[in-house]
Amino acid sequence: MNMIESIDGETRFFHGPGSFLDTRDVHNDVYGYISEQVRINPNVEINILAHSRGGHVGVEVPRSLGTDGVALENGTTIYPEVNFLGLYDAVDMTPFYGAWSQDIPSNVNNAAHAMSDPSVGSRPYFNTVDGGVQDASATNYIEQLFDVTHGGIGGSPWGGDHPRGMTQERDIAGAQVAYDWIVQQASNAGLDINPTGRTSSSSNPNASSVGDPTGKHVKP
Repeated sequence: MNMIESIDGETRFFHGPGSFLDTRDVHNDVYGYISEQVRINPNVEINILAHSRGGHVGVEVPRSLGTDGVALENGTTIYPEVNFLGLYDAVDMTPFYGAWSQDIPSNVNNAAHAMSDPSVGSRPYFNTVDGGVQDASATNYIEQLFDVTHGGIGGSPWGGDHPRGMTQERDIAGAQVAYDWIVQQASNAGLDINPTGRTSSSSNPNASSVGDPTGKHVKP
């Protein structure tokens, strides 16, 4: 199951940055898309799912929404909130991009970060986005470590590196557990996931997914 395809309402998948040189362009594309949806419906519910470098974009786009806002046709500017931010092993591999603190901004109401356990040894040179939240009273935040590779947690088990001691079977199992955990956190934030794989939300959901360069942000 591809989680982004299981959400009723307007959705969009963006390929994650292939390198740090692409990050700002991906950011602008996501920010522009969400801004368009906000202009159509200022009360649209915004939900973002993101993996790897795309996870860093997933953190910074809400920051732009909160600081720059969205200019409406009537000349006013509004500063949208993000209902749910789901991160899969978000990493900072982009010099001079984003906030130094790497914290999740206070206009994100709910955030969950599924991370590859460092003991797995998957891509240890990656710098995980781990700044926590800007305001713990404003954002309901939870993070969890999983026995899975960086690629596996993003939906492509055994499609990336193969750390010593890890097996394909373990990676597939870990990917499933991490996926189910994110689904549960999304459900806790008001996204209703039903057995058919379709989800609905209480108010006009809008979901954006920023994946890895392979685009395999899917349930294994």
